[in-house]
Amino acid sequence: MPLSLPGLDQEDWRRAHGVLGLALEPSGNGLRVRWDNPTTGRKGSIAPVALPIVREGRICRAFLATVEEAQRTAQVRGMACQQAGDDWEVTELER
Repeated sequence: MPLSLPGLDQEDWRRAHGVLGLALEPSGNGLRVRWDNPTTGRKGSIAPVALPIVREGRICRAFLATVEEAQRTAQVRGMACQQAGDDWEVTELER
């Protein structure tokens, strides 16, 4: 089963995962990319925290994800990898 950020429902994760590739793109600007879900009130961001590396033939990049909801903000560090042409897959999470 693929890893997802803790505390997110399926739609939250779909929205967060949608910006994962934008944030981690090796040729991108390395800036934080935000997402939100008006239905649940959750929002957050994903930002790369290191340069891309190659691991087992895939491009991987460490990131910091922030999830905000009513009275709480959580941060999670992780790693995501991408096989050329595929979606990014979260491979490690430090809760």
